[in-house]
Amino acid sequence: MNKNLLFLQLFLLLPFTTLLSQQQVVINVGEVVVNPQETTSVCVPVTVDTFNAIATLQFDIIWDSSVMTYTNIDLGDDPLSISANDYNLVEPGRWRLVWSEASLMGITLDFETEIFSLCFDFPSGVEGFTDVELDTAGTIVFAMPDV
Repeated sequence: MNKNLLFLQLFLLLPFTTLLSQQQVVINVGEVVVNPQETTSVCVPVTVDTFNAIATLQFDIIWDSSVMTYTNIDLGDDPLSISANDYNLVEPGRWRLVWSEASLMGITLDFETEIFSLCFDFPSGVEGFTDVELDTAGTIVFAMPDV
């Protein structure tokens, strides 16, 4: 029985062994300037550049949660076919995407394709500012199939 279990584990890992690190993918978190005294919410677009044959993607987006609170993701045209299981609010001020293309063959997107927008509300009486940015101190993972 142990041999069968080991075989199953190795079999499940085989599709992932052909993935290589992508040379360079650029994720852009849009710049939006708003006055929280004049508006109660905002959506910040996230776009990608040089997105060629990408099979997996993982990154965090961070902001100051005392200035604004995450409300939802707007998938727009949803070029990655993102599901609710692919993302979550890890903690206040930290949102994470862990996405895999279903066939692990990878997809290619045009330059500056918007993959989603993150939407936020401003608490009543908020003052100050915050950047919404890619967490460059955390793990950012891109992978492409070995073709």
